[in-house]
Amino acid sequence: MITIAKRNIYLYLINPVNVFFSLLGSLIVFFLYLLFIKQNIVSQFQDIAHSTTLINLWMLGALLSVTALTTSFSAMGQLIQDKASNKFIDFTITDTSNFYLLNGYFLSSFIISLVMQCLIFLFVLIFFAISKEPLSLSINQYITLFPIMLLTSLTSTTFNLLLCAIIKTEATLRTIGNIMGALSGFLTGAYIPIGALNDSARNVIRLFPLSYSSSLFRYTLMTPLLNDLSNEQSFFLEKFLGLDYDWQISLSPSLISLTVLFLFSFACLGMVFLMSKRIMATTLSERN
Repeated sequence: MITIAKRNIYLYLINPVNVFFSLLGSLIVFFLYLLFIKQNIVSQFQDIAHSTTLINLWMLGALLSVTALTTSFSAMGQLIQDKASNKFIDFTITDTSNFYLLNGYFLSSFIISLVMQCLIFLFVLIFFAISKEPLSLSINQYITLFPIMLLTSLTSTTFNLLLCAIIKTEATLRTIGNIMGALSGFLTGAYIPIGALNDSARNVIRLFPLSYSSSLFRYTLMTPLLNDLSNEQSFFLEKFLGLDYDWQISLSPSLISLTVLFLFSFACLGMVFLMSKRIMATTLSERN
């Protein structure tokens, strides 16, 4: 498992084009925000203190989720490439179980997703510092953000492992990758505040598990500034900007997000475990 993970990480890093395209979804979100979205949203909250910083942090929360999703999918694409070239089958000659073999791909994708989140996070911090709009975060926020990154990488990787386990060709992989890159910004709430959407669009976002990592990131990043506002302003922004999806239950927004992410991750892992023998059997039959 460790050997396969190291191999996959190496193959990912030695291909700069692949690295760039795995981050393309994140770059699109970031530059669309700078060019079109930022000023439009900030102008709506001119009477609110620190509005620019709040909206920058709002964008960052979704950007980290997009990064985790697209980079883990790109890294997991090695599974499909190995299937297509029959290398995946050759690994079965060893005594490694099917599930542990898939875990090698899972581990490499998880690590890549986590590292890329950290790099994008640092990039955004440096960018806004140079732009004289520093995102001043407390030590407690930094400490809290890393476990959320771990959980987001876990959720993204389990989802993509399940997705790639049923993909058979590289052409299908590229098609789904293009669709994911295009939709990831919308599904994580990166382009439009959820409060500005109609009920149908809100429900689509609420049903996408990675949107809850955006909510969790935003809750951690924005809460200290929201606490400085009046109760009315803070309550409105939590709902409008997607920190709280307003499920009308007694649990806190952060606990709801944590519950959704953990349950979805374990559900995906369970499905992959149950399907692992079938996946290998299907791949063997395709080779024969």
